[in-house]
Amino acid sequence: MKQIFLAVAALLLMANSPDEIDALIAQESYDEAFAMAQEGAKSGDPLMATYLAWMYDKGHGTEQDLAKAAEIYREAADGGNNFARWRLGVMIDMGEAEGTLEEAFELFRAGAQEDYLNAISSLAVMHATGRGTPQNYGAAMDSYKHAARLGDAHGFQGVGVLYVNGEGVEADTVEAMAWWLVALSLGNDTASANYQRVSPTLEDSEVHAIYKRANAIAEEYGLEQRFTPWDE
Repeated sequence: MKQIFLAVAALLLMANSPDEIDALIAQESYDEAFAMAQEGAKSGDPLMATYLAWMYDKGHGTEQDLAKAAEIYREAADGGNNFARWRLGVMIDMGEAEGTLEEAFELFRAGAQEDYLNAISSLAVMHATGRGTPQNYGAAMDSYKHAARLGDAHGFQGVGVLYVNGEGVEADTVEAMAWWLVALSLGNDTASANYQRVSPTLEDSEVHAIYKRANAIAEEYGLEQRFTPWDE
């Protein structure tokens, strides 16, 4: 469980974040972490406000209160914290916080402009589904590739989805599988499941084409992964 909370804490991190509150969260000492975040938020620190909002969001060190969490996330988002922008956008999109889909879209866009990966992926989804903005598969592709350029597995996975569904591009199973192969090599479970689901239907020539294309994608995006079919 501690590894889970460490991962969550990492999402909150920005430059010069206080090591003390990270350590308290890792130790699950939420009462102390809550007090520290509350004190820091009073001084107007957007990062500490984000920690405080997250604790209300998850019910750590205090009773869960999504309305309070959203209120504080909004303050931190106004202060420029990208996790707060992203999480508030998600809450609005899911109906857990007041606001419009257009506002959620703008929150994701603000984070994406600062290369915040969660926001980039969420922005891509909004473009692809037409939530808070007109549906635009080209913009979704651009956002997924933006995430991929930053090494994000979900970005590669998202590009594959657009290709397999023929959304904004001509449907191309080989191209989709190549992007998924790269994504699964980076640890994306969804891409792995998709690849395993489709691969039994492929001809050997298609498999070779997928591996060749995956190598080209990996090289283009500066990845070290290289792929070789099982019979080579």
